Amino acid sequence: MSPRTKEQNDEIRERRKLQIIETAELLFIRNGMSLDIRDVAQAAQLGYGTVYHYYNNKHLLIHDIMESGFSAAEETAKQLNAPQSPLSLLHTYLRCLPDSWTKSRAAFAIYKKASENFSMFEPDIQHVYNNRFEEFIYMPVVVLIQKAISLQELSDKLDPHRTANTLLGALIGAYSIYSGHDNQRFDANFTADVLIKGILEV
Repeated sequence: MSPRTKEQNDEIRERRKLQIIETAELLFIRNGMSLDIRDVAQAAQLGYGTVYHYYNNKHLLIHDIMESGFSAAEETAKQLNAPQSPLSLLHTYLRCLPDSWTKSRAAFAIYKKASENFSMFEPDIQHVYNNRFEEFIYMPVVVLIQKAISLQELSDKLDPHRTANTLLGALIGAYSIYSGHDNQRFDANFTADVLIKGILEV
């Protein structure tokens, strides 16, 4: 049997690292900073030494999860700049957001931990994450609501910040309930329809 090429070894390493990350993402959503390397190894069905080879402490692993999550969440938020009416765009965004969370558990971790004010992190890191979430993920939603109000698509009785918090908070909460049940599919369209109908009736 011929030895593996460098390219084959690199591909195996990348697959294994992805396996570790994807397993850790789920555990991080559930356990936060209580994430343990041994639990990741067990859940990924890998040896502890194998996981330790890639991540010799949980903080490096959590850092990679957060960076991956922010990148995915920020990419999704770019949809809010599409040439579409603000209300229609908001509706589309609320429908698409859960799909982006299904594709990237790390992205969902960002929203989940943002709803908790990133309180599990040290103050300096918490500050950085809060600012990054507000600038690139939260404020685009607020601005979109402001535009919808200015165009009279939404009532001027609505406070943009309070509305954004309510919409995102409700979506995170609803998705959290379903994410723990593999046999139940989250209905993003239904949830988005209910949320939009709610703010239209204000």
